[in-house]
Amino acid sequence: MPQTCGHVDKIRNTSIPTFVLSGNVYQKINFMKKTSILFSAAFALILSACCKHPEEPTPKPSECISAKIEAFKQQALSQSIIKITRPNDTLYWFVDSLADGGEMVLNESCELVCTADCECVGNFVFCDGSHLDFPMETIWEQ
Repeated sequence: MPQTCGHVDKIRNTSIPTFVLSGNVYQKINFMKKTSILFSAAFALILSACCKHPEEPTPKPSECISAKIEAFKQQALSQSIIKITRPNDTLYWFVDSLADGGEMVLNESCELVCTADCECVGNFVFCDGSHLDFPMETIWEQ
């Protein structure tokens, strides 16, 4: 009995009418399905690899700053150390609990950039927005 146009080939578990599936054609369709799945998977892998933006590793402080940090941690009045990331450099703010004593803000070369939280008299560069209005991160806290 001849097969009709709408009869579905249940043996091959496909929704393509059986009158189309004759020998070689079925193998070609099966091959096309497999290759399209492989190409889709490869494309997805390439796309996911290209879209990931790994975070840049945080650079370690210079040896000078590392030594200052370790020495500061040992002081009784030490409270915290705040890293200030500016576009072209990094500053380190050494926060203590000494009233009106002034808190050092150093650069990577251990040079005093400015003094924060100070009611001092003398030749001091006081910290302002040009020093402190940047992303801050507490790197140590008592």
